[in-house]
Amino acid sequence: MRAPANAPSTFGFSQSTGYLASNPNYSDGVFPNLQNQIDNPFSAMIAPPGASGGMLTDLGQGVWFLNPNYKNPSFWNYSVGAERQFLQHDLVNIAYVGTRLSGGDSQDDINHRPASLQLPCNLQVGGDPRICDNNWGVNPFQGVHGFEASEYYTDTQIQNIDLSRPFPQYGNNGISEYQLNAYRTWYNSLQVTAMHKWSKSLTLHGTWTWSKLMDAGGYQGQTEAIHEAAPKAQDMTNRRVKTKQGVDEEQKRKNRTKSRVRAKVEWPFRILKRVFGYTKVRYRGILKNHHWHLAAFALVNLYQHRKRLVPQGA
Repeated sequence: MRAPANAPSTFGFSQSTGYLASNPNYSDGVFPNLQNQIDNPFSAMIAPPGASGGMLTDLGQGVWFLNPNYKNPSFWNYSVGAERQFLQHDLVNIAYVGTRLSGGDSQDDINHRPASLQLPCNLQVGGDPRICDNNWGVNPFQGVHGFEASEYYTDTQIQNIDLSRPFPQYGNNGISEYQLNAYRTWYNSLQVTAMHKWSKSLTLHGTWTWSKLMDAGGYQGQTEAIHEAAPKAQDMTNRRVKTKQGVDEEQKRKNRTKSRVRAKVEWPFRILKRVFGYTKVRYRGILKNHHWHLAAFALVNLYQHRKRLVPQGA
């Protein structure tokens, strides 16, 4: 069995045994734990339960499995070019180089929340995340055998929306299927090479390459997945207009309309970066980063309406 390219490379089950250096009977944590001597720090090892629990295995935890119908990806590399010698020592080569990958490794979570229940909580479509975040109910998995290794075993409450998942017993950790053979790439390039023979032992080369790479492992080519996760969301991804039959003028018109809409949405981010100088992401101080964003976008709103706010003639 080959390990998936974008998943854990270990198979089977594992269990960690923690080392307790302090005596748990003393709250200050400075009294040594005499049961774990330095010559035998792990007097007892916790063995992994494996699949002995049957259908109770890994309840409350994130699990993953491989596509049983996996096929090896197909990769094509091809090129065509023309070469012309202009002078005795000068040569120019123009070539097209392209690659195609189909059936590449990809993954998906099959334990999504229902889109109809997630929609009122989706901030991007005008929802309120607090509708889901503050809707808690009684945890039916508390104290149930099989959930000992998860937080569900001790938590008294659970978000009600998580109970609507296809497999709620595995929670929000996800059930990932890998090697779905849904990833594709297109690479096209134009390469121009000029060569000049300077002397018998010296040749000068110069190469210029224009290339374009397109992926179809996320939104592009995933229309059905987008509609399933967000039925009312609009797919604003531009589509290819050049086909074997020529240029699709209808699709070209749709792409132009989508670009106009995206331009309006992306304009505030241009103001945020170029006017107020937010060009570097903070990785420390998450709360400070959040407050910075709130203040920055408030300034963006004021900047966009500055002409309305300033009295005429002022």
